[in-house]
This record gives sequence, C-alpha cells and structure tokens, in this order.
Amino acid sequence: MRHPLFRNASVLFDKETLSPLYELIMGESGESNAFWIVEKFAFPSGVINNAKRYLMTNEKNKAASYITEKDKEKLQSEFEKNKQRQLEKQILKEERLSSIEERKVDYSKGDRVRLLDTDEIGLVYEEADKNDNVTVYLANEYKKILRKRLSLMEKAQNLYPSDYDLDTLFTDYSARKLEHDIKRGSKKALKKIQKDMRGK
Repeated sequence: MRHPLFRNASVLFDKETLSPLYELIMGESGESNAFWIVEKFAFPSGVINNAKRYLMTNEKNKAASYITEKDKEKLQSEFEKNKQRQLEKQILKEERLSSIEERKVDYSKGDRVRLLDTDEIGLVYEEADKNDNVTVYLANEYKKILRKRLSLMEKAQNLYPSDYDLDTLFTDYSARKLEHDIKRGSKKALKKIQKDMRGK
C-alpha cells in the first residue's frame, strides 16, 4: 500500500524455537519462513517443491504486471505528448482546409482559366455546382473540372466590355453567322436549316 504515513516493518523470528524475538525492524520487509518451517516438520518434498514452483511463477507474474510510480509518470507523459501531437495535427489540417477555402475563386462565365493537370487554357461556361465542378469550354467541348484543378488567368470583366455578349464566346463563327442571319430574316439561312432538318 502506498501512503506517506505508511512504512514497511518486520519482526525478527527465531528459526530454532519457532518464536518471535519481538525486535521491530523499520523500513524492511520480513523474510517468509514458511518453507523452512514445513521442511522442519517433514512435509513431503513433492508438495513443498510444487508450492515453491507455484510461488515463483506467481511472483514473476506480479513483477511483470507491477508498474512503479516512475513508470506511471513516464506513461502519462508519453500519453500527454501523443495527445498534443494529435491536437497539433488536427489544427494544422484545419488551417490547411481554411487556407484552401480562402483561396477558392468564384469563377464566372467568360473567365479565362488554366487546367493545372494539362496546362490547357479554356473559358468558364458555368460556375461551380454543388460538387464544386466548374463547366469549362475547352477545345470546342464542355467539360466539368474540379475547381481546385483550375487556376484563374483573367476575369471576364477585365477581358470584355460590360455590354459584351458572353454567349458568343462559346459558339464558332459559322454558328454565330447563322444565328445572325436568322434574326435578320435571311432566306438563305432558313433554307439551310430546312436542309439540315431533312438530312436528319
């Protein structure tokens, strides 16, 4: 038992007379005379040897499971250090996520962007959806690209006049010309549409 008011003590024992000497020894644990006594009374040696083996095994198990105060302090210190390391990792992770959120660009239609994976350049057609995918017009195709895989080159507002029709950026010249001709009532344009429909 560990307590500041407790101390180990033992009483001396006369092995010849099997009686106590009534002499108190402070700070020392007494020696067990159990085996010496049973041998003196001629107990069977087999029983005594089995008891000794059992006691030795039991003492080894106790020694293996015994943890000193110093060991406890060391384990507690290691636990606290590990806990602190985990906390620091979590803080660092949150800071990185926060930094990524701060760097997120709100892409708008017409923005010129670079694909980080391929170094290709395209134009934003639709801003990020709920999955953080941005629709980019690239090589006459519309592709959904994760926002974090894009780099802003220039905002649309810095590339085109305020009244510029951004939709014209996403159609080729022949399509734009056909749309223009239809709007002004060109018979040639109407015939082309009818021809295309019959071809389908």
